[in-house]
Amino acid sequence: MEKDLQKKVLELNQAREAAQREMQLEVAEAENGFREKLVAAVESFGRDEAFAVVLDRNAVAYFHPSRDVTTAIVDRFNKMFPVPQDAPAAKDEGRAPLLRRLRRRPRRRRSSRGPPLARFLGGARCATSTGS
Repeated sequence: MEKDLQKKVLELNQAREAAQREMQLEVAEAENGFREKLVAAVESFGRDEAFAVVLDRNAVAYFHPSRDVTTAIVDRFNKMFPVPQDAPAAKDEGRAPLLRRLRRRPRRRRSSRGPPLARFLGGARCATSTGS
């Protein structure tokens, strides 16, 4: 009986580990796909608005608030990649696009493993433009 219990515990642990690996792969795929879309939105915005450089807020020590293009990039992202009508609705925010939902989360400290996705999505800052 004890051997059966140990076997079941081992099987359960193996199933849990397999599920965790699968989830990590799915999260990584979603993050990579999201980053690709975000880069496409930033590039599109930068080209259309004739910016020479668009930087993440963590890449600069200071920026003038008039150069903050976060909202414009969020709007461009949402326009380029709308949420499908059959997508599940968020509990509190209806069908708000993912980027908007993530931007509203409280900011967390940066970990040594790199910025969490919410911080990565915190917005881009424009340090300079060709039109100025």
